[in-house]
Amino acid sequence: MLSTIKIIFGHELIKRLVSRSFLFGLFGVPILLGVLSLLLNRVDSTDESISQNLITNRDLQIGLVLDTPATTSLTLPSHWRVFDNDATAKEALAQREIQALFIVGADYLKTGAVDYYGTYSENFVPSEESETELNQILQSYLLGEHSTILQTTVPVEYKPQHPNAPQTNISESNQSFPLVIAMLMFILIFGGASQSLSGVASEKENRIMEVLLTSVQPTALLAGKVLAIGLLGLLQLVVWAGIAGLFLRLQEQRLPLEILAQLQPSFFAWLVIFFLLGYALYATLMTAAGALVPRVNEAGTVAIIIGSPLLASAMFSSAYMTSPNSLFAIVFSLFPFTAPVVLLSRMTLQPVPLWQLVTALLLLVLSALLALWLSARMFVTQSLLSGASFKFSQYLRILFTGRS
Repeated sequence: MLSTIKIIFGHELIKRLVSRSFLFGLFGVPILLGVLSLLLNRVDSTDESISQNLITNRDLQIGLVLDTPATTSLTLPSHWRVFDNDATAKEALAQREIQALFIVGADYLKTGAVDYYGTYSENFVPSEESETELNQILQSYLLGEHSTILQTTVPVEYKPQHPNAPQTNISESNQSFPLVIAMLMFILIFGGASQSLSGVASEKENRIMEVLLTSVQPTALLAGKVLAIGLLGLLQLVVWAGIAGLFLRLQEQRLPLEILAQLQPSFFAWLVIFFLLGYALYATLMTAAGALVPRVNEAGTVAIIIGSPLLASAMFSSAYMTSPNSLFAIVFSLFPFTAPVVLLSRMTLQPVPLWQLVTALLLLVLSALLALWLSARMFVTQSLLSGASFKFSQYLRILFTGRS
């Protein structure tokens, strides 16, 4: 059986690697998105009203806390306001008296670090103009005659703060980053799995599947296809990440790269593991569904039906992003059909307990193996010869009982 799986695996791998649609999805889609992003970035850079400081353009107030003694009296620009301590300044931020806050610690001369607090909706990142103003303040009033030791730009540790935000690690990363992870996992898992469904539907329509099943066991056929699809999915994940990183560097977008650098190395390991298992689960179920699809043009609708839990977990991500420790978030982190999206998104917000990671992993492994065993029931002559339209009730009946 292993030799048969190997043959099916190799055949499926080569067939998809030379497919124009796969190559376009592998290279064409991320490159087109990257080029579009570059063009939009260039257009934005030519608009002075956009490229200027968001704070001064909106006439917003900036707060400043100086824990390092000044060498001279402090005089600030009109839109800057100094506070005596962190608590008072953060309270002003929460009350919207100020919209951005810089905190210069007592160890600034040693570390060069400045904590920045903004809001999720605006001023998340300090603009170049506000950093320049802060630079001038520090040079003139903190360093005095030692101002030559100051670096050209002030190192900033991004800590966005929102008045009503839960106290989680979201203050260390971009509010939009969990959504990016959720959408990325959905696109890659759903896209690859739906291609598998279309491929099987095409083989059925061309009567190729009937010929294959005369000499290959259904389980071996399904396992070979799913393994090949999983490997290609991992390849797509790596290629997309590489192309995205390249375009981010071309645009000099520092924030996404800094956010990635803040994530624990274990996050990327869990990302690969849950991606592959989620891919295996959905690819298996969609491959099996392909045996009941009479025509290729019906494959898209069937894929959406089967992938609806994954789609819902990406579309309604705000429900668990705002409360990553809620019962709702934990339940759907453990549910195998939503775990690849929900759990990984939560991990970008704050550390997830090990027991939840292990439990979700075990449930996903068991679900993928169970799906492989049950889905083999679809590849029987009665199902393959049927020309009736796909019915989800029939799909579930064959899946769990083996009877059509």
